[in-house]
This record gives sequence, structure tokens and C-alpha cells, in this order.
Amino acid sequence: MKNFCKIAAHIAIAIAVSVLFFSKAHALSIAIDDGNGLNIISDQSVSDSNTALGTVTYNLGLGDWTTNVTTGISDPVMGSASSPELDLNSVNVSSLNGGNLSIMLTDTGFIGGNSFIDFFSNVGGTTDGSVKFNVFVDLNNGEFGINEALPNITKIFDFDFSNTMPNEAFSMNHFDNVFLDDEYSITMVADISHQRGVQNTSFNFSTMFTESSEVPLPSSLALFAIGLLGFRFSRRGLERRKL
Repeated sequence: MKNFCKIAAHIAIAIAVSVLFFSKAHALSIAIDDGNGLNIISDQSVSDSNTALGTVTYNLGLGDWTTNVTTGISDPVMGSASSPELDLNSVNVSSLNGGNLSIMLTDTGFIGGNSFIDFFSNVGGTTDGSVKFNVFVDLNNGEFGINEALPNITKIFDFDFSNTMPNEAFSMNHFDNVFLDDEYSITMVADISHQRGVQNTSFNFSTMFTESSEVPLPSSLALFAIGLLGFRFSRRGLERRKL
């Protein structure tokens, strides 16, 4: 009974440590910049108006932008450390002055396992101005890693759209794969530009990563090799019996 209690206590400690590690490994945050300073809202912070872990929301005006309602969602609400899934949703209304607005969603602590990972990015919405969307992967697992001049940062999605009529709809899908190291971060970026006059841009931007089927896993190759060896030895046995 004493041994059982000790084992149970060790398991409880291990779970507590793993939960603590998980909370530190993932850093979900939104960053919003209207050109007059960067505002960062981290998940579970005082500025986060959504209390759910894995969801961060900003709901305030900013400078010449009278309305900005932005929500970012990631693990544990969507996806996991090995199969990330991020979603960025935003509604933005500018004043008569117009202006530029950059919105970023970042999360860290994802596990690549030194393998190819398939990813799918999708964006859709409406705009009175112009928009640009990007997805970046940082192999150094840093927050808001978007500097392509650094060798550890790669842009894997790029889409630009400029309206030709008021409240024009746009959409884009992109599928590809990328080789990822043990640990990496993902940053999604939306850049909005409005001319003078009250204008609106709203969108939903999502990215998901899954294990690639293009490159066989080492375990699969090993099983295939074992199967070939077994088939070879079975043929040898049959040939000897015939002799």
C-alpha cells in the first residue's frame, strides 16, 4: 500500500511538472500596430478579454481605427503541439483619416520531429482597402519571428489583395509542405491599408499543419524492410524443400 501511494505521488508530481512545462512552452499572443506603437496581448493576460486558455481577444479602438475586434485561437482549443492549428479573426473599421494596421498572431513550442510537415493556409473576407497576409515559421521557436533576413525564419504563405469596389470579397487557399526541426513557432500576419474615409476590413485567416505523407517515416521503412527480409527467407525455405 505504501509503494502504491509513493507511485501515485510520483505520477501526480510528473503530471504537475508536465502541465507547468506545457504552459511555459506555448506562448500565444496577438500584436497590433497602427504605426504609433506595438500593442501585445498575451493569452491569459489582463488585456485579454477572453478567459479561455488557447484563445486571446483584443476589443478596443486604436488611433485612427475606431473599431478593432481581433481573436486568435490555438492549442489547446485547436490543434496540438505536433499538429498545430491557428485561427485569426478580425473586424477593423478606420476613421475618416484612414491608415495602416498590422495584426499578428504567434504561438510557440510546436514539435516538428525533424520531418516534413504538410500545411494548409486559408483566408477569406471583405475589404474597402487593401490587405496582405503572410505565415512565417521560426526554427528558433521565437515569438513574432517574421524577419526573413534570419536563416531560421521562412515565409510559407503570401497573399496580396487590393479592392476595386467597396466591400469587395477576397479568398485564397494554399497547400504545401516544409521540413521542420524539433521545435518551432508560427506567426500569422495581416496588413491592412485604408484610404481616407470610413472603411472596413474583416477576415478569417487559418493555418493548420499535419504530418506529411510524401516522405515515409523511418518506422514505416523499417517495417517494410523486415517484410522484405521475411519474404526472402520464406522463398529460400520453399526452394530448399523443393530440392
